[in-house]
Amino acid sequence: MPGHNLARLLKLYRTHYPSNEFHLNFPGHFALVESDDLFQGELDQFHSTLDQRHRYPEDHKGQNFATPEVFDLRSFLEEIGELDRQLKIIEFAKIRPRLHAGAA
Repeated sequence: MPGHNLARLLKLYRTHYPSNEFHLNFPGHFALVESDDLFQGELDQFHSTLDQRHRYPEDHKGQNFATPEVFDLRSFLEEIGELDRQLKIIEFAKIRPRLHAGAA
């Protein structure tokens, strides 16, 4: 099972629904990088200190772990709404009719 790895879930989704009619346009906050290879160096660096980030404010060189995070609730909610709209169109207009046609 792919678990919570969104890139793997998307790959599995595309395996089951390869046609362009099932393609999703992910809004900015939900955009996925389908290959970890693009940022492997950054991922390695992040994971090497992951357990430390929850225990200490700084690394062994005095570098602060804290990073500023900007969260715009309004734009995030708009993007969630757009993604929800796309998913409902695909589910109710494309996937469910196929399921019902197969059951008949």
